[in-house]
Amino acid sequence: MASKGKGRRKLFYESRLYYWYIKDEYWLRIYSEDKQFIVHYELAGPHPVLVVIGSEFKAVSDADRPMWVEAPKLDLEFGPKLVKEIISWSLDHQEDVKAHFDRPKTFLETLWSFE
Repeated sequence: MASKGKGRRKLFYESRLYYWYIKDEYWLRIYSEDKQFIVHYELAGPHPVLVVIGSEFKAVSDADRPMWVEAPKLDLEFGPKLVKEIISWSLDHQEDVKAHFDRPKTFLETLWSFE
């Protein structure tokens, strides 16, 4: 399956091509060329959220998609190193993660709510 590459940055990681870009100023979207790996990482907030859309995610293999998992807080500047860390964590993470199948509020939505 062809992948849209226009306006996306390319990254080779372990002999595989990934694309990444920023959506709506606070979502880092990463996907593999074959789209088996698709995640969205929330850049804002004290507890980062990773939305898993693609079928390739090591910690939870047989779950419905999309799912939301608590991602590690990465102390890296935004750029290719951060993208590599997210891919590495997603593909190599061995511990159980708590998957949520109902969309939680994002950090910015929490700030904007007046309830």
